[in-house]
Amino acid sequence: MDTMGTKFSDRMGFKTTKVTRPLMIDDLREALSEGSIKIHSIQTFDEMLTFVFNDSSDMVSQSGFHDDMIFASAIALQGFKVLYSGKLEQLDDRYLPVSGFS
Repeated sequence: MDTMGTKFSDRMGFKTTKVTRPLMIDDLREALSEGSIKIHSIQTFDEMLTFVFNDSSDMVSQSGFHDDMIFASAIALQGFKVLYSGKLEQLDDRYLPVSGFS
């Protein structure tokens, strides 16, 4: 899928634009706040702590920090939503690898 809401194509990847970026982040935020997904990665959680709105109201990582894990999670969630039409539910923790983060 090239962009949210379009049909499948032969192109690989997910196009992140000024339109899809806030939609993906909002979907990720909603899934996290309703508890349908959990973050089990310290690195992803650390990136989320430095992800802010800048003066132009764009969502960005603070200077010197990264947002790669955040967008990997957001894109994975979009892919999951395309492939799975049921209600998102967090897997039981016993099926997840030990991360040292609770």
